Amino acid sequence: MTNQAEVSNLSQNPANQVLATVRSQLARQKALAQVITRIGEKLELNSLFESTTTEVRQLLQVDRVAIFRFYPDSNWNQGEFVAEHVHPDFNSVVGQKLNDHCFGEHYAVHYAQGKVQAIGDIYEAGLSDCHIELLAQFQVRANLIVPLMQNEYLWGFLCIHHCLEPRHWQETDIEFVTEIANYLGVALQRAELIAALRTEVSERQSAERALTKQNKQLEETIQKLQEANQQLIDTKQIYQWQATHDALTELINRWEFEQYLEGVLKAAKTHQRKYVVAYLDLDKFKIVNDSCGHAAGDELLRQVGILLQSNLRKTDIAARLGGDEFAILFDQCSLEQATQATQRLCEAIEVFRFVWEDNVFSIGVSIGLSLIDEKTPSVASSLCVADAACYAAKRQGGNRIHVYQADDNELTVQLNEMQLAMQIRKALEENCFQLYYQSIAPVDCKNTSTNRKFEILLRLDDGCGEVVSPGVFIPAAERYSLMHLVDRWVISSLLDYLKEKYPLTENSCQSRKIPNQYAVNLSGVSLNDEDLIDFVYKQFEIYKIPPTAICFEVTETAAIYNLSKAVQLINSLRSLGFQFALDDFGTGMSSFEYLKILPVDYLKIDGSFIKNLVSDPVSCAITESINNIAHLMELQTIAEYVEDGSTLTQISQLDVDYAQGYGIDKPSPL
Repeated sequence: MTNQAEVSNLSQNPANQVLATVRSQLARQKALAQVITRIGEKLELNSLFESTTTEVRQLLQVDRVAIFRFYPDSNWNQGEFVAEHVHPDFNSVVGQKLNDHCFGEHYAVHYAQGKVQAIGDIYEAGLSDCHIELLAQFQVRANLIVPLMQNEYLWGFLCIHHCLEPRHWQETDIEFVTEIANYLGVALQRAELIAALRTEVSERQSAERALTKQNKQLEETIQKLQEANQQLIDTKQIYQWQATHDALTELINRWEFEQYLEGVLKAAKTHQRKYVVAYLDLDKFKIVNDSCGHAAGDELLRQVGILLQSNLRKTDIAARLGGDEFAILFDQCSLEQATQATQRLCEAIEVFRFVWEDNVFSIGVSIGLSLIDEKTPSVASSLCVADAACYAAKRQGGNRIHVYQADDNELTVQLNEMQLAMQIRKALEENCFQLYYQSIAPVDCKNTSTNRKFEILLRLDDGCGEVVSPGVFIPAAERYSLMHLVDRWVISSLLDYLKEKYPLTENSCQSRKIPNQYAVNLSGVSLNDEDLIDFVYKQFEIYKIPPTAICFEVTETAAIYNLSKAVQLINSLRSLGFQFALDDFGTGMSSFEYLKILPVDYLKIDGSFIKNLVSDPVSCAITESINNIAHLMELQTIAEYVEDGSTLTQISQLDVDYAQGYGIDKPSPL
């Protein structure tokens, strides 16, 4: 602060006063130059503000120099002090916020036009009380307020505060501070430009980084897409291979083989070329499969596939059709040439020995040949006749070749079976089978039971209005492994019929009152079907039929073929409430021995004894013996083929329990 005595002396000495003025002007020019230099040097506003407030305060010998900034978008009503240089005896105002809701509306425009406020004494300037109170709060007695402009925009103020005493502001003070403010305005503009440039650079750098990142991600995505595309190609090739090849032997499969046949059939018709189809079925394969398991069977099939390939020309094609059945297409070959080639193949397989662990097996092959030429009607017919010829070779003892000829009576029978097999498949898909029933009547007229018994029989609609009997289509169903499907169709169809005929009274199968019992035949294949029990259980769950309404019939021959499995299945189903009847009893070599093992409820005496019962004493004695033993074992007996009254009388005298046949009731549609 200026000493009063010095001021007095200076004022009394004009020369000194002039010298002081010159010195003051030089100091201000120097300070201004320093500010300008710093503006040029400093890019950072805070640093510039700090140096400017310091220089101005020292030069003007005031108590505080501060920089006030309006908040953006506050309409000049709010702001805060952002920098200062203050005498240690007075409070700092940095960070102090001001809210004056009248300033922007009444005063901002004047300051924006260059107004400078110079107040020597706040108490003598005619200020409002609230204004005086505000300045006193900051310990201000005199102040000099100069606007800071940024591109013709009022950015804030350069504030000069004198705190203890009034201060007379000279024109040179105002000019100096105004010039400083103008240079600060330039700095603010440059700072804005630099900030914009930095923002732009930063945005560009961010954009470049983002672009680099995107490019990298794009490259990675492209690489992944290329890898995925390659994987897709590989997968497609794998699927295509799997769709056309047998996974076990790596030979082409049936579908692909038929595609080849389509091609050669067109070539045969167009260019009069000849081809031969060979249908192969391995002999003794079941022995290997049953004795050593499926793994051994699979390995045998794989080795046979290799053997086939090694004994064919490069132009010939081998395929696995399924199971132990293979096929060969001999390219542009006569029947004689194909016969010689397959004969060599038979010999190679005959000398081949399959070794599995400590077991050594020899096998054979049955082969059927058919010619493809311009007269061949279709691919299906060529495969069909080759299959029939193969089956004929197997029936003749196996390990041989059978060539199809148009006048071959044995093959005609086989082809008829094939056609029946196709009819059976169609009937299963389209429900073309028909259920019939035939009564099983009690022989003793005193038997007044209301529980009637019926055997369910099956007929096939041939599509032309004719009904095909089981004796005709069942051999075909057994030959082409359809019998278990036929059995399941019968079970499901009968249960569906019973569900409609006898409604439930409650949501329980026991509430469905069925006064009759229905006998359903099970084939030998079904007896060996490990999934049959689950199938039966699920069907009865679906239709909610009480098991007591069903009696399964199995033939003696089928039961003893795989006795342990038959006993297991019968016990499992009987535990659920089903009953069993042993059909065609008496034709086996050891019938009574098996009867002790098989857990059945009824014994059906074979019709061959019943037909001649009246005229043949031996048949009568055998029937009586079977009936007596059955009763001794607490089994009920049923006589089949009761065709007339005399036979009925005879079985009544023998004390047989039930009779079945045309003399009792003829089969009728259910």
